[in-house]
Amino acid sequence: MIFVNRTLIDVVMDFNRYGARMIIVADPALAAKTFVGRYPINHGELFARDVCAYLGVPLTLADDHIVIGARAAGAV
Repeated sequence: MIFVNRTLIDVVMDFNRYGARMIIVADPALAAKTFVGRYPINHGELFARDVCAYLGVPLTLADDHIVIGARAAGAV
């Protein structure tokens, strides 16, 4: 998937449409941030890790979902 100046929420919706693990954007303030990138559609976790590292926000990984921007048990 290639995206140019797309909001985080739009990119996450594409990953959720095609991926096995749901990505959740916990902080509404992050949803409107824009991104440019290129990722395989089945690499949502990699995308989420990169976004969290770039923005300096927590990442929470669970068996069935990934949370961007909220500290919880399992946050990395």
